Amino acid sequence: MVLHEVGHLLAALALGIKIRSVGLRWKGLYTVREAGPPAKSLLISLAGPLTNAVLLFGWHWSPTFGLANLCFAVCNLLPIDGSDGERALKSWQRMQDENTLPK
Repeated sequence: MVLHEVGHLLAALALGIKIRSVGLRWKGLYTVREAGPPAKSLLISLAGPLTNAVLLFGWHWSPTFGLANLCFAVCNLLPIDGSDGERALKSWQRMQDENTLPK
């Protein structure tokens, strides 16, 4: 989970989005940041699950570690309340509404 949140943090910093706080609650670690433009928000939202996908390469080292990262990536991409998937979907919809999608 820590590496997942580090993925979000690094993406936000690389894209120039200010981090307000990092904390822990019953669902796990979380990051509070400025909203930023929809395209940057989409990338930041996907950075955590992408980090878990990259960590899947550790499967040969530890199948349990690989499976945990697979499950974490997939579950985080589901568009449920408060998930990275929900934030990514909302960012994508804002990009469509603003007509800022690449053509």
